Amino acid sequence: MLAIVTLASSGTVTMQRGSFEEGWNGGNQDEIPIPQVTYDDNTVSISYDSLLHDVQVVIKDEDDQVMYSGSINLNANLQILIVPQSLNHRMFSIEIFAREENFYGYFIM
Repeated sequence: MLAIVTLASSGTVTMQRGSFEEGWNGGNQDEIPIPQVTYDDNTVSISYDSLLHDVQVVIKDEDDQVMYSGSINLNANLQILIVPQSLNHRMFSIEIFAREENFYGYFIM
């Protein structure tokens, strides 16, 4: 008897303000809100409370290989990004560059 089990992963990415290198950058009154990021299988969805133009998004695997890099506009509608599936990697990082703010988080697919 052969059983095939597929593990589907989904969840919410806890985003931090700052960058991977700098860590959390403290806070100030002029900070923009943090984008909402979720993932499901090989997709990452990003939404934001208002409109942000030309936001750079970079998703890397645990070996620091870029799996996605692109510029998108964020708003309340979900922006869905397709991340290529990797049989050898399950842990990913995401970094979002919006205006003068950077956000980052980690997730497992």
